[in-house]
Amino acid sequence: MQVVVASVGTPVKLQCLAALAKFLHHAPADMLSTGPAALQPGHTASFLAGLLSSRDAAVVTVALYLVEMLMVKLPDTFSRAFRKEGAVHAIEQLCSQRSAAAA
Repeated sequence: MQVVVASVGTPVKLQCLAALAKFLHHAPADMLSTGPAALQPGHTASFLAGLLSSRDAAVVTVALYLVEMLMVKLPDTFSRAFRKEGAVHAIEQLCSQRSAAAA
């Protein structure tokens, strides 16, 4: 996650996000919640909220996929963290932009 935040170029960001998405996709839920590969809900939710606020549509698309994957695998852990860290608000903003553009 630190590489994504520190990288300037979009291609590097997207490659790092793709690697993260592959890891999250294949990792079992118990591995993500306990042990050395455990995710910290607050940090992860804050990171994804920042990505959801990006102006780059490709970054936002991957971020939405990551949010969905975490909600499927660890809903009890991440539903509160996403609300607290602003990811839910960022998704609501995206939805309102989409509906305003459709009108």
